[in-house]
Amino acid sequence: MEDCTISVYVDGSCNTENKIGGWAAVVLISDKEIVLSGCEKNTTNNRMELISVIKAIEYVEENMLSFSKLIIYSDSQYICRLPMRIDKILKNNFITKSGKQLVNSDLLRIIFGYFNKLEINLIKVKAHQKEVNGQKKLNRFVDMLSRKIVRNETTMLNNK
Repeated sequence: MEDCTISVYVDGSCNTENKIGGWAAVVLISDKEIVLSGCEKNTTNNRMELISVIKAIEYVEENMLSFSKLIIYSDSQYICRLPMRIDKILKNNFITKSGKQLVNSDLLRIIFGYFNKLEINLIKVKAHQKEVNGQKKLNRFVDMLSRKIVRNETTMLNNK
């Protein structure tokens, strides 16, 4: 595998009242920024956070010939703590203490599959940071984009 590190910034947002969600990711490859985004219905904020990660990884896998490491930056504690929880979740076969299926287990299975085959580092970043000295803050960008998607979809729903 080529010694290439790819960085990705991800975020998700959800209007809990209407269960409309948006997700966004920026994939940094060499000097290129590839912006990915989408909308989901009947969803939650955590699902949008997970989907942003999955869509970014899928894009990298489908479009990169080879890379050695994927660094994913997220302001989500839920996302960034997944590596610390994976052993317990797998040991319990995605079942909670009360015997129910773990929420978002479908998406967790996908992400854990990627953790098994790729070198992925999750890095927690502070949310909603503004630009400093003209330097673009990509975490803020994906946050604003995911929220804009939710606003647009919610407005269209309310105008029907």
